[in-house]
Amino acid sequence: MLSLRLQLRLAGIELQGGPDGFLALTVVSPRRISVVIERPELHGLGNRVGAIAIARTQLEPNDNVARGFAALADYRLPEGVPPSALLNWRRFQDAAGRLKPGMVYPQSGLPQAMNLFIEQIRKDLVQAISRSCLVLRWRHSLGGPHDPLRPIGAGPEWSLDGSTWHALPANTGTGSDAGPQIDPAASVAAEIQAMLDTGQDEPIAHQVFREAWDNRFSNRRAALVIAVAALEVGIKAFISKLMPSAQWLIADFPSPLIRRLLAEYLPSLKTPATIEGKALALPKSVLDLIDKAVATRNRVAHASGEDVGHDSLEEMLIAIKDVLWMLDFYGGATWAISHVSPLTRTGLGLLDDDSAA
Repeated sequence: MLSLRLQLRLAGIELQGGPDGFLALTVVSPRRISVVIERPELHGLGNRVGAIAIARTQLEPNDNVARGFAALADYRLPEGVPPSALLNWRRFQDAAGRLKPGMVYPQSGLPQAMNLFIEQIRKDLVQAISRSCLVLRWRHSLGGPHDPLRPIGAGPEWSLDGSTWHALPANTGTGSDAGPQIDPAASVAAEIQAMLDTGQDEPIAHQVFREAWDNRFSNRRAALVIAVAALEVGIKAFISKLMPSAQWLIADFPSPLIRRLLAEYLPSLKTPATIEGKALALPKSVLDLIDKAVATRNRVAHASGEDVGHDSLEEMLIAIKDVLWMLDFYGGATWAISHVSPLTRTGLGLLDDDSAA
């Protein structure tokens, strides 16, 4: 029996009474999922952060899925991971090939049945909490943000014994949004101060992309539309900065030209920063995801009802984010290369396979 749970914060909802007060609900969607809404003090959080919702369910997966989770529980790589996906897994393994504990493992290369199961259960747990929250707000005429769900921790978790819990596999970059901690050294302050003194601001493309990333759970279609818009803004700003005379040419360029601009036009530009003396085209894997993002955006924008899978969405968003960082790098912000994903840097020849792992 596989146990699964998801914990989220509900912004704008507060429970009255003592810390023992809670609401116990049940959602059938189609499987039976219990949802408990509790005061945040039970979780060591302040009483002004909103209530905490925990969705739980148990089910018996099919044999293929069960074997995959049994392997992960034993810190082994599930059977059937193709060679093309092994690089992405290597960083999660120790020298002996055992999986390192306490990590969010990637979905890349997992058996198809296991991937479908993970995608469905993640969707079901989120929807159970969302429905419970929305009905609660409706019944009590509560205000609050359009989307009240806020992530806590590494996301959905699973357990074979109900005692030892593991983060549900996800695509690279998913899970907790906690980023690297900032070293408050004098050199860091000096670098930031220099950027302020020279009038540098965060590019609008990154600001728009952050909105897309924040919407990847609550509104996947909107997240994709916004992310592609961020990419278009970033490319236009980059070309306009390097070639002000060409600004009018690219002001209204159609989205299908994005790949050509990145694969053919970018390497022809004389950029402030280079790799081995030139601006390299983005790896084919990134360009293929950009093509997919643009095509899916077009369908989403013009065909009502089409959904975007969460894991597929994150792959496209990470590719778009890598492009934005590479444009920053080629534009002269050489530090930006450190924010590009290891797989993209490997594709650019900046890391060998072992370094990327």
